[in-house]
Amino acid sequence: MIEKYLSLAISSIFAWFSAQRGLLPPSLIDGHKYRLKIFESHEATDSASRLPTIEYESIHGLRTFAEQHQQSLELGYSRAQFIKVTRVPGAVFTRLDKLRLGGRLSYDSATQELVIRLIPSTGHERSHGLLMRHIERKLSALGVSEYEMDPLGASTIWGDFTCKQANSSLRPLPQRSDESDAPTLVIECGTSKNKSELQEDAIWWLTGIHPPVNIVILIFMDLRPRTIKIEVWKMQPRPADERSPRCRIAHPTHPAAVSKVKLRPLDNENTYHASRDLRLSFRDIMLRDPPVGGNEIVFSTEELERWAKRIYDQIHPRWMPYG
Repeated sequence: MIEKYLSLAISSIFAWFSAQRGLLPPSLIDGHKYRLKIFESHEATDSASRLPTIEYESIHGLRTFAEQHQQSLELGYSRAQFIKVTRVPGAVFTRLDKLRLGGRLSYDSATQELVIRLIPSTGHERSHGLLMRHIERKLSALGVSEYEMDPLGASTIWGDFTCKQANSSLRPLPQRSDESDAPTLVIECGTSKNKSELQEDAIWWLTGIHPPVNIVILIFMDLRPRTIKIEVWKMQPRPADERSPRCRIAHPTHPAAVSKVKLRPLDNENTYHASRDLRLSFRDIMLRDPPVGGNEIVFSTEELERWAKRIYDQIHPRWMPYG
C-alpha cells in the first residue's frame, strides 16, 4: 500500500481555514513541546522522521488540531486517519485522555508515543454502535441478563506498557468484574485504506493484555464505493508447517482472521448483498456454558444487509455519492 503523508504545508492550509473560523488554539502554554505527524498507517512511521514536524506547546492546541483534522477527514479533504504525537510523558497522557481528542487513543509508555485514531465519519460510529447493540440483543434472547453485560465502549485498556481504546467493547459479569479487567469482545472500525493498522490493533487485543480479549471484530467501511468488509479475529492453532515443532509447543496459537464477510451494493437504491453470515461464540463472549442450542450468536445475511442499509441510509448523499 502506498502511504500518503500530510506535510507541514498542507497542515498549514488546514490551520489557515481554521483561523478564518476563529478555531486557532488558545495560547495556553504548559512548557512542554509536542511533536505531531499525520499519517495513514503505522507502517509509515519509519519514514516520518524525514518530514517536517508540527510542534505545539499546549495540550489544548493538540486537541484543537485533532478537531480540525477530524473535520477535514469527515468532509473528504483528507484520508489520513492517524495523528502521531511523540514526547508525551505519562502524566500528560492522562490529561490528554480526559480531554477526548476526537478519536481513539493508543499510548506506549516506554517510547512516550501517542497515536490518535480519528473516526472517519458518523457512519463509522453508527456501524460499530449498531452492531454492538444487536449483539447485546441476541445475548438477551439467549437468556443473558443486562446485569451480566458490561458495555465498556471506548474505555482505556492497559497492557504491560501500552494501552488502547476500542470503538466498542463488552465485558461479562461477574466473570470479569474487576475494574481493570479487559473486555472479551472488541469492535474496531476504519476504512480499507487502514486495514493493516487495524489488524495490528486486533493482534494487540488478542495478545497484549491479560486476561485477553477473545474476539475482535474489524469493520472496514468505505464511502466511495459503498462497501463494508468484516473480519473476525481470534487465537487459532498454528498450522503444522508454519514453524518448527519446538516453536509450536512454545507458542501453540496465534492471532488470525477466522471469518470474513463482504457487503457490496446491488444497485443505486442502497441495497446490499452479504457474502455469508456472521457467527460469534457465546462462550468466548460470556465465559460460561451456553444455553441449549445457543453455542453461537448468528447474524444472517439478511440481518447484515439490513444493518448495512441502515448505516448508509443516514449518510447525506453530498458526502457519499452512490456507486
